[in-house]
Amino acid sequence: MFSYLLIRTVAVLIVLCIVISPSFGQVGIKDTSNVPASQNGQQDTLPGKRENDIKKLTLADCVILALKNNIDLKNTFLNRITQRFSVKVAENKFRPQGNVALTTKRSSTYPDVDTGRTTGSTQTANTSVTLNVPTGGNFALAWNNQATKSDVAEAYGYNPAWTLSYTQPLLKNAGKEVATADLVIARITEEGNILDLKDAIINTIGSVSTQYRAYVQALRQLEIDKESLETTKKTHEYNKAMVAAGRLAESELLQSEAGIASQNITIIQDKNSIDSARLALLQTLNLDSQTQFEPVEETETMVAPPTFKEAMGIAQKNRSDYLKQLQSLETARLQYNVAKNGLLWDFSVSAGVGSGMTNSRFGAAYSGAGSLGKSDWNVGAVLTIPLNTTDLTNTYLIAKVAYDTQKNNFIKLEKTIEANVLNAIRDVEMQYQQLQLAKRNTILQQKKFDAENEKMKVGRSSLFQLLSFQDSLVTAHNTELTALITYLNSLTTLDQTLGTTLKTWSIDVKKDDDEVRIATKNNGK
Repeated sequence: MFSYLLIRTVAVLIVLCIVISPSFGQVGIKDTSNVPASQNGQQDTLPGKRENDIKKLTLADCVILALKNNIDLKNTFLNRITQRFSVKVAENKFRPQGNVALTTKRSSTYPDVDTGRTTGSTQTANTSVTLNVPTGGNFALAWNNQATKSDVAEAYGYNPAWTLSYTQPLLKNAGKEVATADLVIARITEEGNILDLKDAIINTIGSVSTQYRAYVQALRQLEIDKESLETTKKTHEYNKAMVAAGRLAESELLQSEAGIASQNITIIQDKNSIDSARLALLQTLNLDSQTQFEPVEETETMVAPPTFKEAMGIAQKNRSDYLKQLQSLETARLQYNVAKNGLLWDFSVSAGVGSGMTNSRFGAAYSGAGSLGKSDWNVGAVLTIPLNTTDLTNTYLIAKVAYDTQKNNFIKLEKTIEANVLNAIRDVEMQYQQLQLAKRNTILQQKKFDAENEKMKVGRSSLFQLLSFQDSLVTAHNTELTALITYLNSLTTLDQTLGTTLKTWSIDVKKDDDEVRIATKNNGK
């Protein structure tokens, strides 16, 4: 009986040495670019495609696809058509405005029996042109031409006439700032529209970056949990060998079986997370939901953030919200000055010159009308005093309150940006430190597990202790994975906080662009 037990014990030790190898529990953060789709929770391939047909996409590839395909971005660029034209409408105020009116009329009258019926005709060609000038003044030119025949038996009578006048306000509506306020505000609005476009691009890049990394994290998490499952299965086989050797009660197998069941549940959840992350990314990229691809691991590099003073200078030059607040402040100031000017009396001066001539001969009529020495002229002044200024005062107060509010909003935004910049800089530094500590912890946990594994082979450790170390190693890998993704996302956040995302990706947005133009393909953060 003793020899029988000895033989079974030796057999168990042999199985133990084979099953529990040095790789037991070594769960690493692998490059998921080499993981087949069938092993990372994705569908194996599209119909008619092999695994080797699945393309690898870097973060830069996904960003480029999003900038070309994203529906929200396409709609933003479509809106730019009307936005650009709105500026032309405002600029048109200081361009000549004119029209030509052509009329022809034939009439027949029967005044009395003695006179008989008369049939006449009249043709006119009238032209008018106006021009607003930045001082608030207005030029008006009119040239009227009329040819009249009172009866078919008579000759035409020609009556050309022209007038040129200029009106200049001196109080209300006077001055370049007031006269051009609408044009300046329209241009400021256009600059704000371009900033909104930049924001849309930045937000798209940020969304793609976080979604891409979430997909990578989900794939890596699956690999970690699969390795953990394999370790649990090996432990279960070891337990079965121990039961067969009579050194472990059969009920102890329930623990490892429960562990296998739990790990299988986790893997199912991982696969669900992978599909959710993939679909979220594909939706942003505007690609078919059945598209399969392999992400490529990003390069981990330490990016030294700028000092707070440098960062604030960068943010004030690049952040859209800061620049738009400056624009809002300038717009409110202009509207306030216009409203304040509206309280003044309306006093304007005018001058005009003109001439007209009637003659049966065409040449003589136009020669006389064109003689400046015989032209008419006039000068004058008009003063309009409002007797009830309640509405004007209300408009002024509204504009003043809006201007003061924008001043307060600007101060508030500066404080907010300061806090955001400080947090972003600190977060990058802290996340990098945590990543280095997490990597160091993973190395130490691996060494601890390897040492415990060797002790287990010679019977100097317990199964419980080994499984505990294995769980700690898996936790360390998960912590390192999370730290890496968090660090990379903190770099993206820092870019967004400083407003340098477009510079990082070599994107230059111009007012006439109809799509995103990337200068060079860039592996951005």
